[in-house]
Amino acid sequence: MALQFILIKEKAGYDISDIVEKVTWSGRKNSPARSLQLGLIDDPSLGSANRADIDVYSGCHLIFLEDGTELFRGIIMKQVQSQDHTLTITAYDNAIYLSNNRDSFSYRKKTLTEIFMDICKKYGISRGETASVLYKIPIITDVNVTVYDVLCNALSQTYKGTGERFYMISKRGQLHLIRRKEQITKLVLETGAEGSSYGNLTQYSYSKDISNVRTRLKLISQEGKALVQWADADLEEKIGMMQESQTPDDTLSKSKLKTMAVTMLNELKKPAESLNVTALGISSVYAGMAVYISIPDINIGRTFYVDADTHTWEGDYHTMKLTLNFATDLESINENGETEVDKTSEKSATKAAKQAIKEAAAALKKKKAAESRVIKAGKRAEKAADAAEKALKNAAKAKKVEKAQKYAKTVITQSAKAQTENEKAKEALVAAKELMNIAQSTITTNADFAAKQAEASARRASAAAAGAEQYL
Repeated sequence: MALQFILIKEKAGYDISDIVEKVTWSGRKNSPARSLQLGLIDDPSLGSANRADIDVYSGCHLIFLEDGTELFRGIIMKQVQSQDHTLTITAYDNAIYLSNNRDSFSYRKKTLTEIFMDICKKYGISRGETASVLYKIPIITDVNVTVYDVLCNALSQTYKGTGERFYMISKRGQLHLIRRKEQITKLVLETGAEGSSYGNLTQYSYSKDISNVRTRLKLISQEGKALVQWADADLEEKIGMMQESQTPDDTLSKSKLKTMAVTMLNELKKPAESLNVTALGISSVYAGMAVYISIPDINIGRTFYVDADTHTWEGDYHTMKLTLNFATDLESINENGETEVDKTSEKSATKAAKQAIKEAAAALKKKKAAESRVIKAGKRAEKAADAAEKALKNAAKAKKVEKAQKYAKTVITQSAKAQTENEKAKEALVAAKELMNIAQSTITTNADFAAKQAEASARRASAAAAGAEQYL
């Protein structure tokens, strides 16, 4: 494990890895920016060349890499020097601008995607991957709030309207809007069977709380009229009636309201389960991600979301402390590999809602598969176009006619491949778009980009083929 720290000062980069003694990299839910705190040697007797000489008012930036992979990029905002010749600096990634800008906002019939893009543009925040959301939020009017507050409002209203969760994260100096369900890792943190010391999880503390559990949900209109009501009768027999009410988008159909009620109640009726663990450090585990936790001693074997993380490096020793919450919006799989379903009353409305959810899940699965085909076709088209252009250059360089003709034929072949992959990308994109309304989810920007990439590659390949005709 090789850690590297690059200080950007007055547009020049300096490697300060040799004077770093301690590293703390952390982030948490409900706080937009991740932070990086470094403890540096700051001994004047070592000479100016061995001191960081940082002034936060000068706009210094910091880049943190592990084994060549960038984990953090941000601006240094705090410095503390002490008599023991140490300098502690704290940097925040570019999500800090969400909490450090305050204004008044008004949006009508705008999607989360549109609001996110508008805010990034207005406040000069570099934007990266942006999940595409179809649901239009009826109205957002916030006065004298932070940019982060209005985005949290948009995130909350989108969840209420669609049942989907999104979150924001900064990577490589860009702010991303990402679907939370798509950030699931295959990593397992475990203590080992029957209290065994074998495992990467070293300490844990587990709590369970039903004080915020709701047994029934009522969706009401703006005028106060009940639209849909859904309850878990079995749970009410055990703990009594606890009702939540929500006001959804008035334009939603009756069937969609039923689906929303069942989906939301399935989450609201779950107890709040919090787990704090200390484990051997894994850099790809941070707030917003989901990991599988196995603690046989207390019968835990399930997926949790990371709500907060603190990674610490002291020398080569890397540990992490995580605050986790049970991922209630992810399917629970039993030991037989089957999806567990709550045993509620099987009335006709229940069946219709469950069927709608099942159809949406199936459509989402098919849509993602189609998106994957778009991206793969785009890559293959680009590869074919590159090969065509390379063969055309070789044909131009060839001294013998026969060799030039051979290269020209390769150009024609690769051009045809590019055209084929372009058609495949178009077909897959159309298939994905047909499913997006059922799945309550739109095409990702990656698939759209890949389709455009395939089309551009096909054009490049066609141009190469036209240029190769002179050698045939």
